Amino acid sequence: MSTHVQISAGPVGGTIGTSGEAPVSPPGPGAFRSFVAGWHDFWFKPADPTVLGLIRICCGLMLLYVHVLQGLQLQELFGADAWLNVETANSLRREMPGLPPPDGWVEPEPVGRPVPGMSWDQVVAYRERWGMDPGVAMTRGQAMFSVWFHLTDPTAMLVLHYAMLVVVGLFTLGVGTRVTSVLAWVTALSYVHRATLATFGMDTMLALLLLYLMFSPCGAALSVDRLIARYRVMRRALDRHKPVPALLRPAPRPSANFALRLLQVHFCIIYFASGASKLQGAAWWNGTALWQTTMNYEFAGPRSEAATAALRSLTQHRWVWELAMNAGALFTLALELGLPFLVWFPRLRWPVVTAAVMLHVGIAMMMGGLGTFSLLMLTILLSFVPAQAVHALLARLGRGSARLWLAFNSRQPNQVRAAALAHAFDFWGQLRDVDFATAQRPADAPGVAPAAGLQLVGDDGEAVTGYPLWERLARSLRGLWPLALLSWLPGVARAGRALAPAGGATAGQDAHEPVGAGRS
Repeated sequence: MSTHVQISAGPVGGTIGTSGEAPVSPPGPGAFRSFVAGWHDFWFKPADPTVLGLIRICCGLMLLYVHVLQGLQLQELFGADAWLNVETANSLRREMPGLPPPDGWVEPEPVGRPVPGMSWDQVVAYRERWGMDPGVAMTRGQAMFSVWFHLTDPTAMLVLHYAMLVVVGLFTLGVGTRVTSVLAWVTALSYVHRATLATFGMDTMLALLLLYLMFSPCGAALSVDRLIARYRVMRRALDRHKPVPALLRPAPRPSANFALRLLQVHFCIIYFASGASKLQGAAWWNGTALWQTTMNYEFAGPRSEAATAALRSLTQHRWVWELAMNAGALFTLALELGLPFLVWFPRLRWPVVTAAVMLHVGIAMMMGGLGTFSLLMLTILLSFVPAQAVHALLARLGRGSARLWLAFNSRQPNQVRAAALAHAFDFWGQLRDVDFATAQRPADAPGVAPAAGLQLVGDDGEAVTGYPLWERLARSLRGLWPLALLSWLPGVARAGRALAPAGGATAGQDAHEPVGAGRS
């Protein structure tokens, strides 16, 4: 009896099967190559860094908020006579014993024998301080660093604290991100390692997020670094008498995808470990965990009469209480154990991410003391949001924006710099150019006088120069709206008109002369 063997190429390599049977896909070179290619694309396929830029802004704001609050108690938390004074803190980081596992993995030194690197007097002092022989300890001290272990002068501490706040602010804005991201991480660890009594899960998550951002191109989008890069591209194009690129986006990078994957995988590990640990406690099986959490005054936020009345009403109806508490416990367990697996399916990603948002919003509402922790977890959850969704949101913000014409001479370096700067902030394509140095111009371009220099023309056909140009640009160009607030401050307009007086045509007949008028 002969068997016909058929080999066909599939998406994962060759499939071998006999006639009359379903094809079988044994592991082979083709399947291995497909696995390697998928693994490579999962980690290193170039990705848009816009999501990382958004995560950087949220993380920086959280870090700035935390350090501003810590600065209000700088001496109580980090001073020489803090709650954990500097002498005790240094003793802990240098001498604190690390006990070996109780199953004999590590063979301790016999008690009473000399310890390498320690004199007998030091051994005796260590024994008196810690109640154990140093030879029994697996490790002595902790791998910690903080500038507050060494700097204790109140004035110097205050100056350094403000300098650290400036660093965090620059990191949030995306200024020199390759450097400020490292400094922000060092700053966060300096505060965390010194004030161990005031450290909880939020500080751990913050240090973790900063570590991944430090190795990512988080400054390649939504940053001052990106504005500088856009300015250089715009100026290079204008210097060559070419049209500026429209809606220039950051280039996809493999490092952006790698950082996002690290955040996603670590988030899944955190969720699964949290859900698995909950299964070890009886409170999550009998449905009382949420009630115990709500009644914990260590984390509870400010109470209101409405919240107190709602809780009292809940306890007066047993079946409602049982339904709410058990449903909440089952929802939490199902989400934390299921998200690490379900979030990788595209069809289930948005429902699972939405459920995670609901969970952390609920934590923030029920446990006001964990509001910052919830915000930070939501920030890490942004790593699952595709860049297209962020760009779609940004596009919505630019809907209905005013259209403006910018007239300049690309043969004048100062006008090219000014035009490039304006285009660098033009995130929604509001500006169109009229270049006096070229013979061609758009058919619908307004008539402007070349002698007037740099000019801005709105829908009303009025051309403005000097300070009125920059004032109107800041109030019309949506990328400059934060700076527009300065134009309403007393004295700013007068100073601006003195530094940049309006010249040439502003309105009327001269403002509508055709391009090239007045040139020989």
